[in-house]
Amino acid sequence: MKEAAPESYADSPFIDEITRVDLPKKFVIPSIRTYDGTSDPQNHVAFYKQKMLVASIPSEFRQVCMCKGFGTTLTGPALQWFINLPNGSIKSFADLVNTFNQQFASKRELEKHSSDLYRVTQIKDEPHELPSVEVFRQGLLPNNDLYVELTKYPCHSFEDFQAKTLAYIRLVEDKSYKFGGSCNPKDYDKPNRKSGGRSNNYRSGPYTRLNQSEVNLMQEQQGLIKRLDNMGPVVRWPRKSDNPNPRKDHTKWCIPDVHYDGLVISMQIETTNVRMILVDGGSSVDLIMLDVLKAMKIKEDQITKNSSVLVGFSGETKRTLGEIYLPTYVEGLASYERFGVLDFLSSYNVILGRPWIHNIKVVPSTYHQCIKIPTYWGVATIKGEHKLAQECNTEVLKHSKAVRPELVSFLKNKSSCFAWPHFDLTGISADVITHKLNIDTSYKPVQQKRRKFASKRNTIINEEVDKLSLIWA
Repeated sequence: MKEAAPESYADSPFIDEITRVDLPKKFVIPSIRTYDGTSDPQNHVAFYKQKMLVASIPSEFRQVCMCKGFGTTLTGPALQWFINLPNGSIKSFADLVNTFNQQFASKRELEKHSSDLYRVTQIKDEPHELPSVEVFRQGLLPNNDLYVELTKYPCHSFEDFQAKTLAYIRLVEDKSYKFGGSCNPKDYDKPNRKSGGRSNNYRSGPYTRLNQSEVNLMQEQQGLIKRLDNMGPVVRWPRKSDNPNPRKDHTKWCIPDVHYDGLVISMQIETTNVRMILVDGGSSVDLIMLDVLKAMKIKEDQITKNSSVLVGFSGETKRTLGEIYLPTYVEGLASYERFGVLDFLSSYNVILGRPWIHNIKVVPSTYHQCIKIPTYWGVATIKGEHKLAQECNTEVLKHSKAVRPELVSFLKNKSSCFAWPHFDLTGISADVITHKLNIDTSYKPVQQKRRKFASKRNTIINEEVDKLSLIWA
């Protein structure tokens, strides 16, 4: 672990005019709940101001005390962010508050509007709430029979509301069946407002019958099948238009039906927006490259020297440099993840495995190139960067194809440096390697009795002895 610098005790994000001022001797920081970066930052600042307002602080020292005492109210990712601020970057308490609110803006509580009631959904095992019935009633037209029924006789339970709506649906379907698709046939005898008179166009009435050969879907299934058979080739899918539509935006087309690309996304880690992040459900650890940490200006002394061995699909192993805990932010959700640090060239900057997927309950789909995340305000969707995933996959294939010829060429040029048969191992210096038997010299050696083997085994033993004799000849 890297040792701290002798002057590290003087590190401070504030300017010298604030850092060098001594606090009053009788000043005591009021007790306040700590902020860890998972709640509204504006509420924390308001609560902190109120606590400091009642503290007895001279007016000339108030801003200094407000600045220096703010760091003691932070913990977790918020405290880590405060420590990593550059020295001398904060000039006043207002500057500190603006920087703090900007960093944790994703945790701010949004203002509620009346339109949010229409996005309220019922979760599992949650009791029914009657306010949703009132919202439904307010959305009906005043002359609607169901509106009149719900206004005259309010529902006292959700089951009562279901019974009334079901009865209304049955009434509408029965009228539609009797009058040919209209609840009130007289309503469609009125002239069309736009044309000034009754039109034969089907748009003049939403339920106007076009002709007598219309199929009534309210019939029984057997009657419907017979009716379709009698119509013959009339029932068929409409053919596609031969004229291409120039209004089609080809850039918004879906991804190809068949592809084998991984899911690559971008997200904020610490204070940096990191790209080329592979979401891999087959990885049991979260990994980050050492070059990425250096680009994020994170020092290596923050890496915990807890190395572990990673085992690949074919049994190859790779040892990590250590571990580091970093906050991740995606769609307003913050999580503190443990990353294994690797020092080698990779097409991906970060690999998010099952720990990250399970912590925030992500549902990834490599085929649809997106992930679904349950949040406090609904299910959020993050689309993957499909083109970037294809580039990463191509880069991996190019790297593997380029390394193999170089490795084969190297082995051919340096073939004399390698020991292929046993007798090539002659002349190894004892300074390089030695083999010793841990035998106590105080004991008298005992000669073992000769063992007799079968002829085939005896031949194999003699061949091995001859090989060893050649090596030490």
